[in-house]
Amino acid sequence: MRTVSMLLAVAALVAGCKGPSLGPTSAGTVHGRIEGVQKFDQECAVQVYRLDEAGLPTPDPFETVAPDATGKFMTRVLSPGRYRVVYRHPAGPPSAVSVRVPSDTDAVLRPLVVPGLVQLRVTTIGPSMRCRLTEAAPADGIPDVREIVARSDAPVFVRGIRPGRWYVDLPETGATTEIDVPKGETLRELLIDPPPAVPGGAVSGEVRRIDGLAGAWMVVSARPLTASGQSAARWGRFAATDRSGSYRVVGIPPGPCLVRVECRELPVRVLPSPNTPTIPPSGEIQLGFVVEP
Repeated sequence: MRTVSMLLAVAALVAGCKGPSLGPTSAGTVHGRIEGVQKFDQECAVQVYRLDEAGLPTPDPFETVAPDATGKFMTRVLSPGRYRVVYRHPAGPPSAVSVRVPSDTDAVLRPLVVPGLVQLRVTTIGPSMRCRLTEAAPADGIPDVREIVARSDAPVFVRGIRPGRWYVDLPETGATTEIDVPKGETLRELLIDPPPAVPGGAVSGEVRRIDGLAGAWMVVSARPLTASGQSAARWGRFAATDRSGSYRVVGIPPGPCLVRVECRELPVRVLPSPNTPTIPPSGEIQLGFVVEP
């Protein structure tokens, strides 16, 4: 009898341990729809960004899905947490909504109606090159990001650009510059004419957050300066930090330069002060930065 009782007790204990694991999971799938759009082309996309403890979105898209012909979309199963769902399309600025998994399972997105949008007519000198345009400091905190292949034989038109300052990055060559899109214009010409890549010095280091975490997916740029501290060239060099916050900017012309941390898709409340080192003809200098989310 004692043996039977012990077996029954063990069985009850095992059943009790298995019980919670068979219950409903806390992960979830976000179902959504986009309202107010008649047609969805191949460039339309819905990006799902996970939000960290500070409420900042991770700009390495956790999930990217394409809406169907009726504007409906569904993500894969997401782990518990907060997310930002962003609708990006080629005709205007992005729109977004925040959701929490598993509490929120439905997301409704509507395209922004913004007056005074501008169209860019983009061409390049020389071979075709991939170009990434990112809106700097948008009022709603959700930067518009456009990626195109600029050509010399035919212009590429980028529609629905908000007036303001934009970063122009060439990821394949590491060149970067900025442009201003004035209000009141309906068409702006943009010529992509970076200088040829030449050997030079390098700047490397880490970007950390004030809480000690890695400053991932930030951008560090190096822009040449004159001896008096003025901008010496329209184009500079850039590199993005990896998940550990490390970066390395290469091909920087020798001489004084302005090295600074910049935002792209990741909004940061306080950026560190720029540094103005002198770049040697060859070799590498180390610089670290701290940002405050």
